[in-house]
Amino acid sequence: MSDVPKVQDDLYLYLTKNLSELQAKYPNEPEKSQFMTQYVNARRNYNDSINKKFKDDDPAVASLMAQMKQQQATIKKEVAANASAAKILSAITTAVQVGAKLASLGV
Repeated sequence: MSDVPKVQDDLYLYLTKNLSELQAKYPNEPEKSQFMTQYVNARRNYNDSINKKFKDDDPAVASLMAQMKQQQATIKKEVAANASAAKILSAITTAVQVGAKLASLGV
């Protein structure tokens, strides 16, 4: 069993658990819509990964998994440090983009 769905779930669950706090950082458009788009995309990445099979020994999967874990650590660090909303949104966007690439590798 691959860890890809778990890594995708970790990001989605983190965003969900901190949704109120994160939404408060984006009270105005267009940042509010950008954040919510990334939140929905994180959920989609997770759902897209659930029923797929991934080759854990595939270097591309391993690389993207490592990037996902690094990005999630960055998001948590930025939120804990009360970084600027733009910096947090950028980290979330990068994680979601990596997650989309990762989900696309499943069959």
